[in-house]
Formats: sequence, structure tokens, C-alpha cells
Amino acid sequence: MSLSGRIEDLPLLDIVQIVAFTQRTGYIRVETEVGVGAIVFRNGRVVACFSPGSSERVPRSSMAPAEWEKRLTAGIAADLGALSRLRDGNFGFVLSNEVPKQIEGYSLERETLSVGVDAQELLMDLARELDESRRDAATALAAPEAAPVIEAPLKAPSIPSEVRPSVLVVDDEADVRAFLMKRLVENGYEDVVGAATLESALQLAQQVGRAGSMFLAVVDLSIPDPTGGDLSGGLELTMRLRGFANAPRVVLVTPDPDPTIVRKGRQAGARRVVFRPTLGRLNQALFERHLEAFSTKLLNVLQQVIDGRPHGSVASAAPIGLIDGLDLLGCIGESVGIRDLLLRVASGMVERVILLIRSEDILYPASGVGFPLGPMGFDLTVSAYASPFAEALQGRSAQSFVTEASFWKEMSALSILRGRSLEAALIPLRAHGDAVALLFVDNPISGEALTRLDPLEAFVEEAGRRLEELRDQELSRTGTISRGRILR
Repeated sequence: MSLSGRIEDLPLLDIVQIVAFTQRTGYIRVETEVGVGAIVFRNGRVVACFSPGSSERVPRSSMAPAEWEKRLTAGIAADLGALSRLRDGNFGFVLSNEVPKQIEGYSLERETLSVGVDAQELLMDLARELDESRRDAATALAAPEAAPVIEAPLKAPSIPSEVRPSVLVVDDEADVRAFLMKRLVENGYEDVVGAATLESALQLAQQVGRAGSMFLAVVDLSIPDPTGGDLSGGLELTMRLRGFANAPRVVLVTPDPDPTIVRKGRQAGARRVVFRPTLGRLNQALFERHLEAFSTKLLNVLQQVIDGRPHGSVASAAPIGLIDGLDLLGCIGESVGIRDLLLRVASGMVERVILLIRSEDILYPASGVGFPLGPMGFDLTVSAYASPFAEALQGRSAQSFVTEASFWKEMSALSILRGRSLEAALIPLRAHGDAVALLFVDNPISGEALTRLDPLEAFVEEAGRRLEELRDQELSRTGTISRGRILR
């Protein structure tokens, strides 16, 4: 029996169902950018599971066997849920005669159930949870009042005397590192240390983090990795800092606005990913002005991380660039705020944007900006037959097409006028494994072709990931699901 492929092409839950149905023994190996996970089976029943980046579970010696089985089962269910939410990565099923005791250095000897859990029951619970999460995401996007999008104020915040966390600044450019450290001290941070390499940063982190108080780390993405192969050692440092007993709250600094970098940074454990444009050194005065502006932005981001919540002023409805939009995405504390940010970023790239919310096989316009919309009309039924709307809901990328009369006939039901548009696109907003909305974009004023879809498509994808994160955070607060490792 051979099963392997990419998670984005074949959902992991489908593979679990196949292995359970055929009652196989072995394990599904899952490989992602942040590590390896596995789902272990004995005769089709799940007996163990761990997700990427997990540390081994150590059962409490005083725990009764029945209680240990109960808590271990809950941990397996939590890890299976985490794996089921993965959007990308590779998987492969490894068939074996016996349940393995170790998988790629991860020991399973003390966390394997004797009988195992019925995979079908776990799958039903996970499917039900995903359906609820999708409905909640769509409901939040359609809420009548959107939460304010948060932007950093232009002045540096003051740090209360009772909150003076230690800060580790990691940057291989000595003048940049020294400037940031100086600004931190000037703004109330007393214990500030700096490092130029991954190894020295790890040594300092062990020293600074021993006190048990709050600990911050500002990590530049572009420090060399240990092998010297490339300049993205900041990602590895972020992942390794996450394993510390007193793990710092990491702010990852990157000159690259690619949403992929944002995703990798968050997966590695960064609380925020902020952008610092490349600093030109030909003009020293200009270099210092740019560095001063960035340090003010960084001070505000650190205050947000200390507060554990968005901090700043309410943004206007004006269009916003992709870089700032990606930065603000991590500040939004409620799902409904993502709607406003989507519209603002998209309206900076095209002339009209309309967000169509999905409810089963119905699409209805929730909000829009740009070309005069007027009161938007009735709901749109998405039939099973091929149409731009059905294809966009099923696809994973933007559906761009030259508009025809038949398309605008459907759009007329929504009271959306064509204007001079010759081309339009539908971009799926995917969350919890399915499309919860479509972003309709076109240029009805100029009639120009859509030439900037790739950055917008990437931003919409990140917005979907943020929706998932906010939903998981809400479930964690309410105690509906259990997060993290169950047995410590």
C-alpha cells in the first residue's frame, strides 16, 4: 500500500480515512516547513500522534492508568486536529508490521495507546468542528459593524515602570544593531543586549531568560544560517528560541514583503513579522532617517507584543499597500476586522472590490468599495454546473476571465453594473479547509486588464490563515478545544 503526495492536493483527513478503512498498521509521516509530525495506526486505529514542533509527552508518575489513557487520548485528538488544519506540506504512509517506537528521533514508547482510538469517530468530530469554524468565519466577515483596523501611532510609546522586559536584538549589521539598542534604552528598556550570529544569540538568550520575567527578542531574518548557505538564519533562530523554558516573544524583522515569509515566520513562532526596507548607505543622513522611522515602528510593535493585544489608533478607510496590510494583519484581534483590511488592500490595486460571503450554495454581497455600487441586490445561487463562481469556490487560486454577457447577467442579480470592465476576477478566501467567501475585483472605470493579481491573491491567502488563527484562539479562550501538549 503506497500513499504519498502534497497536503494541498489531497487533504490529510482523507488519507486518515483510507488507512482506517483498510485497517492498516503503520504511520502517516507529515513534513512541513517547521518540522515533522506523524499519525500512528494499529489495525486502523490511531494509537499515537504528534504534530510538527512538538516536544515529547512525559506522563505523570502519580497518574492512574485510566486517567493517563484519557488524557493521552485527548492529546492525540488535539494533535490530529492541528495536523488536519495544515494547508501545505508533504505526507507519506509507511506500512509496518509493528507500531514503531520512534519516528525520526521522536520517542513514542511512553505515549502510545494500547488499544487506540476509532479514527472514524475522531474524523467526525474534526469535520463537525471544521464546519462550525467555517460558518463562524463567514458570519464574522458578514457582521454589520466591523472592528477597527489598528495602526501604530507615529510617536514611540512609553513603557510603564512596572513592565520593563529584557530585549535581545539580533542583527549582523553592527551599526543597525547599535542604533536599535540605543533607541530601546532611551525608551525605557533597561536590560538590552545584542548579538550578531545565531550561536551568540542562543547563548545570550539562555542568560537573559533565566530570571523568568518577560523576555523579548528582535530577530533579523537575514542573519547567516549556521551552514552559511543563505541569509535566513532568523527563521531557525526563532524556532530554536521557541524551545527555551522561558521562551522570548519574538519579533521577526524582514526586508522581504513576500507573504510566504510572513507565514514561515508565524509557523516558526514569531509573535509579529515587521518589514524594514533595505537601508541605502550612500547617503548617511537618509540612512539615519530611515532607521529612525523604522525604530519608532518597532517600538510600537514591541508595545503591542507586551500588551498581548492590538495597540494604536483607528485606521481610516483609505487604500493601503500590501506591505502595511501584511503587517496590520497580525494586529487584528477579531475576525470581522479582516474584512475591512481585505477591502483596503484590494482597493489599492483595483478600482472595485466586492466581498461575496458564502453560505452553503448561496453567495451574497456583504460589502464593497470603489466604483459606485449603490444598494447591492439579491443573493446568488451557485449551481453545480460549471460557472466562474462555482469554479472559484472549488479552486485554490484566482479565477481570472474576460467577462461576457452571460456573466454580467448573473451579476445583475446583485445590482452590480459592468461599467467599462472587460476583465474581472474571483479570488477565494479559504479558511478551515474550504472557501468561505469570494473577493470580486475589476476595473470598471478605466477598463484596464487585471495585472496585479498575484500579490493580492497571496494577501487573501494570508487573511484566510489569520481567520483560522483567530478562531483557534477563541476556542482556546472558551475552553471548547484543548491546545498544546496535554501531558507535561
